[in-house]
Amino acid sequence: RHSKRAAHLRNLRAPRPARLRQAGNQNTQIQPADSHYERGTNRGQVTKLSDFGTNITAKFRRQQFEVAVGEQDQSMRLALNAERALPELAEANVSDNTKWLRVMGNPPLRQVFEMAMGLPNSFSQLDIEKQLEEFKDRANRQFDVSDFAEFGQPEMQQKLVHRFLARSQIQEIQVASSANIAVSLLENAANFARSQSSFF
Repeated sequence: RHSKRAAHLRNLRAPRPARLRQAGNQNTQIQPADSHYERGTNRGQVTKLSDFGTNITAKFRRQQFEVAVGEQDQSMRLALNAERALPELAEANVSDNTKWLRVMGNPPLRQVFEMAMGLPNSFSQLDIEKQLEEFKDRANRQFDVSDFAEFGQPEMQQKLVHRFLARSQIQEIQVASSANIAVSLLENAANFARSQSSFF
């Protein structure tokens, strides 16, 4: 009698497998979910959720870090964004042309590629087909990349980001030099004007 009661209690505690109705009136069993899983409907498989919250938190913290870095250095923020976005885009189950079009439609990522490849500011005014052709051509010539999926490799991302940062720094130096020259010319002109006025 005691053994029957114990068996009855075990049956009450153990969750019964759920059944899903499929084509052909066949039932598929789903094993009871534990604390790290939830029941799903993908052919009786269960979906792991134990790291879902961790991944969301990590992504949020990384984006906040990018924002904080961007307040000090916009180029570094763009570089960090590219390192985060490239792996997912490279692995996307779409055609190579579609991946490039997504780059062209993503202003921060587009800016990294344009700067790294040395494209002029007027490049965006070309026809979409011409832009696509130029992106692919320069990726092949400058990075030896014929398939966008190669940008999912860490070494290729590093090469792209390093070239972007180097060109950005050169551009900043050129802008600063131009500004200094302009200020110097204005100061010289002002000094000349004052020296001339002293004679009258």
